[in-house]
Amino acid sequence: ANPLIYDFLPYLSAISDTNLVMRGYGTFPHPNVLGAYLSLALIFNVYSLYALDLGKGFHVKRLFLSASLVLLTLGLTVTFSRLIWVTTVFGLIVFFALILFKYRSAHMEALKGGQMGRGVSSEDLYFPGRAGLVAMGLLVSLALNFFLFGTQIKDRLGAGEIDDIASSETYLDRKAY
Repeated sequence: ANPLIYDFLPYLSAISDTNLVMRGYGTFPHPNVLGAYLSLALIFNVYSLYALDLGKGFHVKRLFLSASLVLLTLGLTVTFSRLIWVTTVFGLIVFFALILFKYRSAHMEALKGGQMGRGVSSEDLYFPGRAGLVAMGLLVSLALNFFLFGTQIKDRLGAGEIDDIASSETYLDRKAY
């Protein structure tokens, strides 16, 4: 396990094995099943942050949704499910592509057609600033997860195995001479 997490949660060091990483699965039968639910919840959370109504009490809603975003990415990280990571990234790319191409083009058509003054406002169609804030929130959340679980993520993605192979070859080369 990553020693950095022991700085924040020191009681974990007494009950954890530093060589074994237990994948989170909660009450689900397998970590991939939990990851699928968390992936959908994350995409809905990102949409909710994007389309948040700026009416009364929106600061509390934004704070709740932002905290949920961090918790959902943390949950996805501890499942260590590579397929779910890939599908979540694909879903987020599709989401942001829809914002960029579909809603932006509808926004531009409404501007060209002069419909902005006829009950159609630019805020009803396209929120580029909010999309940027949501993307920044995702990046900060991912950076936090990488800070806490960087070693395990690298091992799960296979980067640790390459380092192990390289160091073992160097060790064998030294033993041969």
